[in-house]
Parts: sequence; C-alpha cells; structure tokens
Amino acid sequence: MSSLATDAGDIALLYTKWANKSIYIELLKERGVPVVDADDLAEADWQRVTFATVWSPPAGLLAKCPNLRVVQSLGAGVDSLLAPGQVPQELPITRIVDPLMAQRMATWVVWGVISWQRKMEDYAAAQRSCQWAVDIEARGSNRDNAEVAVGVMGLGVMGQATAKQLLAMGYQVSGWSRSSSSHSECAAAGISCYAGQQQLEAFVRAQDVVVCLLPLTPETTGIINAQLLSWLRPGSAVINGGRGKQLIEADLLGALDSGQVDFALLDVFDPEPLPPTSRLPPPTLLLLLLLLLPLLLPLLLLLLLLLLLLLLQVDFALLDVFDPEPLPPTSRLPPPTLLLLLLLPPLLLLLLQVDFALLDVFDPEPLPPTSRLWSHPRVRITPHVASMTTMETAADQIAANYHSVAAGKGPLEANLVDRSRGY
Repeated sequence: MSSLATDAGDIALLYTKWANKSIYIELLKERGVPVVDADDLAEADWQRVTFATVWSPPAGLLAKCPNLRVVQSLGAGVDSLLAPGQVPQELPITRIVDPLMAQRMATWVVWGVISWQRKMEDYAAAQRSCQWAVDIEARGSNRDNAEVAVGVMGLGVMGQATAKQLLAMGYQVSGWSRSSSSHSECAAAGISCYAGQQQLEAFVRAQDVVVCLLPLTPETTGIINAQLLSWLRPGSAVINGGRGKQLIEADLLGALDSGQVDFALLDVFDPEPLPPTSRLPPPTLLLLLLLLLPLLLPLLLLLLLLLLLLLLQVDFALLDVFDPEPLPPTSRLPPPTLLLLLLLPPLLLLLLQVDFALLDVFDPEPLPPTSRLWSHPRVRITPHVASMTTMETAADQIAANYHSVAAGKGPLEANLVDRSRGY
C-alpha cells in the first residue's frame, strides 16, 4: 500500500532498511504527521520534503530535499548522519531519547558481566559436550560482585544508567568520558570518574571489565585498540555496545588469542551486519566428517532437549542441580530408531552440499567471509539489539518535533544533537 500524503503540502520523509516501515508510517500518521516512504516518493515531490526521519540513509538521499529543515534520526545513534557531506552543517539533527533504551542497555551489559564473572561460556561449552565440569569453578579466581571492577566508557544517558545499575548490584564501578561535564552526578552516586586522554590508561588498568558505550566521533574511532587492550588486567573482559568503528577487530582477536582478554561481548560491528562465514564443508572432508559422526551425538542430544522444551512450551531452562549427579552424558538419549531418523537429514545435507539456510539466520545481504569473530570460542555476538528503540516512544518524539518545526518553533531542545559530541 502506498504511503503518499493526500494533500499537496509539506512532506515528512521516512527512510530505513532496518525497522518495520509500515508500522512507523501508521504510528506517525495517527499522530498527524504527513509521512511518506522514500520508496514511494515521486521525483517531483522531493522538493516538498521539509522533515526527514531516517536511519543510515545512503549518500545523496538527503541532498535531494532542497527545502529540508530538520533531519531526525530514527534511533539514539546519529553517526551515519554525521558522516562528511551527509547533512549540511546549517541543518539541525535530532535523535530519539528513550529512557527504556538506557534500561535495556544496562540489562544487556549486566548479562555480559555475569557471563564472564560466572564463567557461563565455559559451562555452555561443557554442556554441549555432555561434561559434568565441576572443575570450571577451580579455574582462575571466583570473585563476588564487590571484587569485580567494571569500567564504563561513556557517561551519557546509557552509560550512567549502566554504571548505576552495576553499582546497585555491588560491583566496583568507574566511568571514563572525554570531558568531566557529567562527573558531578556520577561521583555523587559513588562512581569513580576519569576524564580525558590523559586519564584513560589509569582508568583501563584499574578494570576487570571494560564497557564501551561511547558515541562515535573522530576521537573515539579505533579507541579499543592494541594499546588499550594491553593496559587491561590479564584475563579481563571487553563489552562493546557503542559503535563498531570504535573497536579494531584484529587487535581484539590478538588479545583473545593471547589470553590477555578472556571474553568479549559485542553488539556493534564495522561493517554491520557482521558477515557470517559459511561452514559448508568441501567434498574432500565428507569422509572425515562421516568418520567423526559419533562425536556429533552431543549435538543431537541438545536438539532433543530443545524439542522437548518446545513441546512443553518452555522458553528457556537453566539447571544447576540434577538427580543423579553428576548428570550422565546419556541423559535424554533418544531411542535408536529415532536417533537413526535424526542422523539421516545431516547425512543427506552433507552429501548434497546443502547449507540448510544458515545464512538466513543473520541477514540476507552480501556476506564476505572475513570475520573470525563468528567462530571465536571466547566471543559472544548480538546483532545490534542491546538497546532497541520503542516504536511508540519514537513516534511520539518524531511527531512532536515535526509539529514544532511545522509551527515555526524549530526542533525540541531535548532531542537536538551536538555534532561535536556525537549525540
């Protein structure tokens, strides 16, 4: 269905390849915004665009709007709009400010800290191989929250919410920012504060976990590099929810391989989406795979457990006690006839060289097979979902800004972006 406005007045342009455009169009029209999908806009109507709501627009798109007054980001991030030549300097940029996004980010970071602290990745690996690995707790140190130092880089809305959540859970929390403008509130909450390049090394050396929630600017591009990682305590963790260009992938992989970094939780990448690498085996490996087929039995057991959970309408199960203990590797072992049926599809897929839509799980875009992050055993990946925008909240703010601009009052102060700060 076309989203064209019904009159010949001003147009609010919508461009995104990420969000559900039809829902946004419905929400904005309900709020009185004459929104038009960029894909539906006739060539002669680009001059009617006075307000643009976009997410990662292609170069040159906004230049087609000679009467544009404001550019509104569809999310909290604005780095794609700050690229040279994307938005003229004289045009204001606004963004979404959603308190729930800060809460979601804090929850995601807490999950990452606990995953590293409680060795959950090791337990997941042991479960996949049906090992009752009580020795995992003896590896390294077992630290309570008060013994774990977490440093948050970036003390904006999301950084402060994250730092305060960690502090409430008893962690030692520090914060670093490019300036000390937000330090009074953080210090009052009990957060140790560092500022500027001159204090960055001291900040990093004091941490067990470093969390990056910085905006992307020329100063923060590549900030998580080999030098910064060398300052970390050995066996530490890195969590990046800021922007992909702030992390140098090769440097992180080197630190992971050396053991300097024990765990990484990543939600943002450069490029994005992170391209998955096809694991399709060449024909010469088929015989070897068939010979190693008995080693795939643990995977089949896991599939059976997942099937059981689905049948019972259980979303997730985290188990720490069993009867008997230790849990025998044969737990939930399927009957031989069912096992044979389960083995046939993988065998057919291998023989026919079918990849069973592994790529569809991630993204349908071109997929260069360059990143080792997908397969690294000490890396956990989420696809830029650490802090999602609430569509209704976003629509409220977009509509409020549109009506303010249409009334000649300009964009709302609360949503204005400071280009020099990146947010």
